[in-house]
Amino acid sequence: MLLATGLAFAARPSRPSPLPNFVLVVADGLRPDELGTRAVPTPALDQLAAQGIRFTQAYAGAPVDAASRAAIMTGQHTGHGRVRSELQVPLAPEDVTLAEVLRSVGYRSAAVGIWGLGWEGTTGLPTAQGFNEFLGCLDLVHGRDDQPAFLWRNEVPFVLKGNPGPAAAASAFEWMLRGATNFIRINEDHPFFLYFAPHLPGSSSELGAVRIPTASPFTNQTWTPSQRIRATRIAYLDEQVGKLVADLRKRNLDSETLVIVTSTASSDAANEMTEASKPRATPLSESNLRVPLIAWWPGKIAGGRTNNRPVAAWDIVPTLAQLANAPLPKQLDGRSFSALLLSQPPPTNSTRFYWEGHAGGLSQAGRIGQWKGVRALGKPSVAVYDLEVDPTESHDLAPTRRDLVAQFEALFAENSRTWSPPADGAVGAAGRPGYPIPTNVITQPLRTNSPPDGPATP
Repeated sequence: MLLATGLAFAARPSRPSPLPNFVLVVADGLRPDELGTRAVPTPALDQLAAQGIRFTQAYAGAPVDAASRAAIMTGQHTGHGRVRSELQVPLAPEDVTLAEVLRSVGYRSAAVGIWGLGWEGTTGLPTAQGFNEFLGCLDLVHGRDDQPAFLWRNEVPFVLKGNPGPAAAASAFEWMLRGATNFIRINEDHPFFLYFAPHLPGSSSELGAVRIPTASPFTNQTWTPSQRIRATRIAYLDEQVGKLVADLRKRNLDSETLVIVTSTASSDAANEMTEASKPRATPLSESNLRVPLIAWWPGKIAGGRTNNRPVAAWDIVPTLAQLANAPLPKQLDGRSFSALLLSQPPPTNSTRFYWEGHAGGLSQAGRIGQWKGVRALGKPSVAVYDLEVDPTESHDLAPTRRDLVAQFEALFAENSRTWSPPADGAVGAAGRPGYPIPTNVITQPLRTNSPPDGPATP
């Protein structure tokens, strides 16, 4: 059944469909408190927030990267989805992605950047999961190198001459941005969905030096080297978002395009731009699960608003599906927040969220209204926190609120389904289960495809 939004979109004369475009920007481990600060200016993102809506209680889909990306793409939380941990697992044919949902009503889709949900020779390839185009890195190990020797263009490697090293003709980030804007140019007269997920900001602990094509504006700051690296990468993410939005404006697509900016979980980035004396957060804590979420759509979203209603990564699929009048998949945990974007009466249902962590064993967390419940690794009991007065989860209310403990135990039992990590977990933790760990050094000739600004693939 199609969902009606009650909106009528005026199409350009050359545009055969009145459906809106979608640009979904997914950063890598960006925290909400890293935006809008004097220390690290982010003018492009600040402008999107000033002209759109910023959600103050947005959550990642999981405490780790692979599962975070899966929740965004499938609309399922870690109790139901195929990818539930830091181990990469290819999506299967029966998994329904956001690209497939939108493709069913005529959208053309491209994924640019890190994928992490299937590598070459598997059913999880982006082009096997509803995307018409892909440019980037299929697995997370490859994706975390700023100077890879090649990018995948659809299913064929595209060699980046001079990488790795200072003689690179163009950085991977520049090629990705070029591929994204080229996709917009080719499809500007059709409804399109662009998933843009560069490795930015990325954890400075993974990097020996700044390897992005921009000079650091923070060399005179009295910060640690890792803080300067992270600040530079945040500023570069802002620059790339600004260029994407400028391209939309140049093509008069801004009023026809919803732009959402969010991030994967921030567990590997904790405290990099804060005091070293602060304790490192646990994976299922609020400081790890909370992420930025900004939505911008000139003429449709009233600007300058903040919204404190909790939303989660798995809510993105039903939100965009509703705006596109697309049928929803049967297996879906998310609920649309389109009414919050468009200043319509919000749904009356209360917040009920669920997360799992699988590092060393099962840990669980949930949210019911203002309450947060956590069953930490190795502990049979559930801790309960009141997020309205205790957002740092410092005071456990479980001893006096056994009623809430019972509610969270029921929530955990209801949402957790049996799951086993990939059999080859040791290899999976470093790369891809059952496959060699990928290398960015080309040891044999590769058949290459046309560059990202070349002829369009139908």
